[in-house]
Amino acid sequence: MYEAFFSLRENPFGTTPDPRYLYKSRAHREALAYLAHGVFLKKGFLALTGEVAAPRLLSIHNLSYTLDLVAGARRAISDRRFTAFRREAEERRRPR
Repeated sequence: MYEAFFSLRENPFGTTPDPRYLYKSRAHREALAYLAHGVFLKKGFLALTGEVAAPRLLSIHNLSYTLDLVAGARRAISDRRFTAFRREAEERRRPR
């Protein structure tokens, strides 16, 4: 209904928050930085507080989305390094 009327490409009212639509104000960026820092340091408990209607859940979804991207990039880099290492090892084993 909304998609056709407003020429939207996707449903604007999903059942879960979409981190792509989070407006990151200075306060949001700072909160996400503290959360990411806590995750990377493997802190046991992190709390995110805010006023009523503050996008806390959306911020958590955004952090999760960002961490997934980081993990995916690390896997891709690791896979490339492994492939290059395997290629070099195979070249060394070939008779000359």
